[in-house]
Amino acid sequence: MSRIGIVTFSLGNEKYGVDILKVKEVMKVPDITPVPGTPSFILGVINLRGDIIPVIDLNIRLGFPRPLIKESAIILILNIEDYYIGIIVEALPVVIYTDMDQINRTPTMIQPEIDLDLVEGVVEIDDQNIIMMNIDKLLLERNIMEMRAQHG
Repeated sequence: MSRIGIVTFSLGNEKYGVDILKVKEVMKVPDITPVPGTPSFILGVINLRGDIIPVIDLNIRLGFPRPLIKESAIILILNIEDYYIGIIVEALPVVIYTDMDQINRTPTMIQPEIDLDLVEGVVEIDDQNIIMMNIDKLLLERNIMEMRAQHG
């Protein structure tokens, strides 16, 4: 049976998770440089040891109101095929482990405003549903790739 590590975090009242293998780094929120003309969910870019990395607000991307960025906020630096992106989460994420077959790939209980293309499935752990994000879809969005071409 195949196990998966899931980095979990909260957005509003929901728990979300990403495959631990997609997480490059966890860091405090540095200064974010706004980039004019980008979608509202792209907060701007950060410089991480010479790499320019777009930072997105998943609240906005998923259709929720944007909360104030708290002092406890953290950026998860995620990767896919050597391309990096940062997402702001409200507090230090927690890592859990589960069996791959515990992920429900056809979730029905997800809020209707969430783009199902961004959802890989839902896993229930300790009576809590964790929505697994499809980070590949998030990172390969056309407008994020265009921003990288313009500013990277």
